[in-house]
Amino acid sequence: STLRILTKYKIHKKDFETYAKWILHEQPEQVANIFLNNDNLALAPEEVIEYLRSLEIEHPLVLNYLRGLLAKKPESSQSLHNTLAVEYINHINHLKSVLNTTDEKSEDAKILKNWREMFTAFLDSTNKYDPKFIIKAIKESWMMEETILLLVKSGQHDLALETYLTKGMDK
Repeated sequence: STLRILTKYKIHKKDFETYAKWILHEQPEQVANIFLNNDNLALAPEEVIEYLRSLEIEHPLVLNYLRGLLAKKPESSQSLHNTLAVEYINHINHLKSVLNTTDEKSEDAKILKNWREMFTAFLDSTNKYDPKFIIKAIKESWMMEETILLLVKSGQHDLALETYLTKGMDK
């Protein structure tokens, strides 16, 4: 199949664009696997990210690619870890704006909760990102729990406590 060929052999961006159009539209969740499972890949992670962003597909392609890449290579650069955190924030904000979360028991609310839990698990699982950089990306957001966690990780304990108390999170 096309998927097997694209993951097994050396591919260039031009070849991917030519042969993978149907995958991008029919199985976008497989796109990250193509880049992650091809040891002959002729693209650096930053090039893959740039390419995936250029596709402008609703599916969180960059987020899925980075999750897979950093699971495979946790020693990757701080920049890639920062990018993953920002992708989580953007995706969660997108879900919040699109999904109907008025009913906390709705399927939409469960999806949003699941993504927030994955983001928090990422934040807890590594110190390879820059908490201060992520705080700037999340600043003035409705994501208070994540903000407080990042403030603690960046050593800003007083501000974390102040945020916790002033935002009414202790109720």
